[in-house]
Amino acid sequence: MIDFFNFHSSDRYTIDTVLKLCLHTETASDSFKLLYGLANGDSDLQNSANIEFVSLFQVYLAETCLSLEGRLQVLTEIEEENEMSSVIINTYERALKSNSFTGRIQSGESKNRGEVSKPNSEEISSYYNSVIEKLSSIALNGNETFSKLAFDSILSRAYDQISIGNFDQIIKVINEFIQKQGEISNDTRQKLRELSSDRYELDKDFLEAIKALLEKYKPESIEEQLTAFVVLPAWINDRDGQGNYINVSSEKAKELAQIYFDESVNWKEGLEVLLKGEQRQTYSFSQVVGEKGKSDSNIVLIDLVFDIFKTIPTEEQNSAFVSGLIYGAKDDAFTRYSIDKLISSNLTEVHGIRLIRYLNPIEYEDLLKIKNLLITTPDYLRNLEYLDLTNLTNKETIQLVGWIKEINYSFALEILYEILRKDIDRWNNLKGIINELLYVDKITEYSSFINSTFHIEDLISKSIYDDPSDKHISFLVHQIIKNYTKFHFENESFLDHLTYFLINDFFDQSWPIFGEHLASGQQSGYKLYSVLEKSVSNNKLLYDWSTSNLKYPPIAIRFMNIYKKNEDGSLEWDQYAKQLVDKFGNQQKVLDNISSKFTSYFMIDSTSTSGLYKKRKVLVDELLDHKFDNVKEFAKNMSEYLSSQIV
Repeated sequence: MIDFFNFHSSDRYTIDTVLKLCLHTETASDSFKLLYGLANGDSDLQNSANIEFVSLFQVYLAETCLSLEGRLQVLTEIEEENEMSSVIINTYERALKSNSFTGRIQSGESKNRGEVSKPNSEEISSYYNSVIEKLSSIALNGNETFSKLAFDSILSRAYDQISIGNFDQIIKVINEFIQKQGEISNDTRQKLRELSSDRYELDKDFLEAIKALLEKYKPESIEEQLTAFVVLPAWINDRDGQGNYINVSSEKAKELAQIYFDESVNWKEGLEVLLKGEQRQTYSFSQVVGEKGKSDSNIVLIDLVFDIFKTIPTEEQNSAFVSGLIYGAKDDAFTRYSIDKLISSNLTEVHGIRLIRYLNPIEYEDLLKIKNLLITTPDYLRNLEYLDLTNLTNKETIQLVGWIKEINYSFALEILYEILRKDIDRWNNLKGIINELLYVDKITEYSSFINSTFHIEDLISKSIYDDPSDKHISFLVHQIIKNYTKFHFENESFLDHLTYFLINDFFDQSWPIFGEHLASGQQSGYKLYSVLEKSVSNNKLLYDWSTSNLKYPPIAIRFMNIYKKNEDGSLEWDQYAKQLVDKFGNQQKVLDNISSKFTSYFMIDSTSTSGLYKKRKVLVDELLDHKFDNVKEFAKNMSEYLSSQIV
């Protein structure tokens, strides 16, 4: 390697520099090798170098002067000078990419960038063939780790290559590798089933070849079948004649359950594999089990599940099988038996809690069963979101909310929100407890498990529309003010929405409180001003309020749109803004607060700053003969400033 490569391994310019050298014949080969060293090494640049090195071997958008054949030669030399590595195999995998290319943003300075290789179709075909042969050799003859990686690389690019005609090579290596292994791993089966799905619309010959392989090496044992078709099947979807999505994998899992039932297969010997780790279609499988099973057999099954669960670490357990079983059975007596069984052990109690939602209807006694568990582990409430509790009486609902709020205040409000969402006629019977929960300090700081405050916002709006008393509105406004003046406040969007709501729908009751706070000179914070400026839009109401106290006009004018744009593009004073200036313009703060409205490029849509200032100057000039001397002086100075801005 030539000796001018002297750089620091963490220099942020290193990768870009090496890539530029890949564009010149004299330095390209050595630059490739240097980039590989970084990609396969241990430095801060490893990840970036890996991405760029691999990208140099894709057919298009690879910024190098080396031909495709030249790149393969360099990669061969790299392997000979070092040894086989995952980086090299990943590079071959990228080389098989045939569509959806991405690349770096090119500088466009062609005279400084050398010549970028532009292969023709014959060169590309030869390149693909050589890469497939290399990966095939590694897959069939390499050590176990690299063999699997090479085969997976071929599988991941199988669609790319089959779609451009390299069917024979791809199917040949797939066949040979599987024959060598003597079986199909579940990962390979997933990929082959996905390839053979309707999504890819591949040729009949390929589909038949893949299906023949899958049939020849189909899983034999119960555990293998469950793993292949229930636990970790490929994600396959299709569309029916009406264009609706069909979950093909789910239907296959249901089909397997039906076969087991029809043929009286003792599949329970593989039950443990359905109760832990990732479970993709287990819910669908056990749904059929629940539908087909009799009450007694389902009870025996849930007892077996309970015993197996206790042997599995809780962090590895999965509820999918139990949930599907309960849903399929649709038997409240069986569901309650399962709940009682599962909550009897701290190793399985969470699964029992999750089954509450399958009861139809849910009784208050069902919730009392798990009360102590919820108190001990409040996070269990996550499993009870969106329950249908409309069957509870008003008295039971109030009792439930009474103890739930001690565990999670927001969740108590969620319960009430969900009940009213389904049955608004219950408002009058529940509004007492709702108002009791809403009008408390820090109500705007609560949120759900997913940081949503919609349920609280909705209940507040219902409460205020039902009883827009000064007491309620005053409480909410003071909560908003208190939170907005904090250095850091919770639920910003909630505060914004609540402010808009009160200003837009209850201005006469809410604005005087906001306005008095602002006029008092107390700390307010930019955010409160900002939200109010976006919310307040009625100049008449602001003007009427401003006349009630001499300290209010400066505040009122700040939130007014002082002029409007006519159809011909000219500006005219807003009636109430002009009245306020005429009546209270002798207050310097009033003039201070309208100054920025003439100098800012805001509020009026215009394509010309100069033209906008010219129109504003017309308005200012109307004040030159004002009755107040300080207004005249303000108008004179502002007019001169605007004139200086007009080109």
